[in-house]
Amino acid sequence: MSTLPPECEQLLVSGYVLGNLSPAEALLFKEMLTENPDLIEQVTAMQEALDLAYAPPEVTPTATLRDRILIAASSQTANTQAALSTASNSESTVTSKSKLPWNKILGVIAIAAITTLGIANYRLWESIQTAQTTDTQTDTQSDQLTYLLKSEDAAKKSTAKLVVSPDRLNATLNVNNLPPLPPEKAYALWTVVGKDVPYTTDEKGAILTAVFQVNDSGYFAQEIAVPQPYLEPKTIKIVAITVEDVSAPQAHQGSILMSTQNN
Repeated sequence: MSTLPPECEQLLVSGYVLGNLSPAEALLFKEMLTENPDLIEQVTAMQEALDLAYAPPEVTPTATLRDRILIAASSQTANTQAALSTASNSESTVTSKSKLPWNKILGVIAIAAITTLGIANYRLWESIQTAQTTDTQTDTQSDQLTYLLKSEDAAKKSTAKLVVSPDRLNATLNVNNLPPLPPEKAYALWTVVGKDVPYTTDEKGAILTAVFQVNDSGYFAQEIAVPQPYLEPKTIKIVAITVEDVSAPQAHQGSILMSTQNN
């Protein structure tokens, strides 16, 4: 899981305490708690702050203050008492609501509003991150070069695929249905560019790109480095596979088994 910015992490904590996380956000936060138990302390602290806003601790007044409160209460006029006793249910409700501790209510509303706005910002951030990741993947995939190699013998089912990322000069080579070779032999992958190019090649205008062996099932897959001609794909004539001696694969004595020229 990727690391979230601290502000997004705090917003998830707030949303968890207030109970307004979406199912996906709740699952994400659960994973975060598993990976970072210290978040439990933040949840506890925020829950205590919220509880304090709803129900602050009772404070016992001093004896002097208590006497003053009692005197003020006893001085209420009979008219006020009568008005209160004859008030309608709706007026009583309004009166009851008007006596609520507004500073506490506003505090809770502020927390909820900030959290709601924060969660919205977090979701926007998450969307941007997803969009950027998708764009990056799309750009990377669009820049890749794919070379499909087929057997020179049409009756054989051997195939190979070379997927190249030119900007990094690396590639993934996947080979299927090639027969396993004896220990003294190996398969060689060649990039053929000809001789009239500013690259170092052998007498056949080829550059040795990889040497590999297939497993008992005739399969091979590995990431390999590729030479500079892949920066200028137009200079590449074919990509081919031959069988060479393990001791000197660069000798390039084997015949082409597979290549891109049949594509």
